Amino acid sequence: MGAKHILVIEDDSDMAGMIDELLRLNGYETRLAADGATALTLCREFSPDAIILDYMLPTMGGAALHEELRKSDYGRNIPVLFLSALPERELRRGAAFDGLTYYMSKPYRANEFVAVIGQILALGVNPAGF
Repeated sequence: MGAKHILVIEDDSDMAGMIDELLRLNGYETRLAADGATALTLCREFSPDAIILDYMLPTMGGAALHEELRKSDYGRNIPVLFLSALPERELRRGAAFDGLTYYMSKPYRANEFVAVIGQILALGVNPAGF
C-alpha cells in the first residue's frame, strides 16, 4: 500500500508550507489548497485519505466547506481535522462535528500533530480527546 494522501486547506502560505513539509517528511503525499473552491476540486481529483482544514478561510469558511464535503459523495467519508486558533467550543458552535471530524488547536507541537494524523488515519473514527 502506498503513501496516504492528505489534502491541506490553509490560506496562510507559511503555515501551509510548514504543514506540507512536516507531512511529507513523515511519508504522506499532500496537496494544498488556499480556498474552498480549489479544495473541492482537489478533493474530487486527489481522493485524500484525510483533510486538514483551517477554520478561518476567505470566501468559503471552514464550516461551510466542511458542510459541502459532508453533502458530497466524494467527501462524505473522509476524516477532517480542523486546525484552528479558535477554542474548540467556539468552533463546535459553527461547525457540525460527526464521527469523522476532529479538532486540534494552533499552535501545536509537530510530534503531537503527526501522532494525531496517524491515529485519525488508523482509526477512521474520532479518538477520545481529539
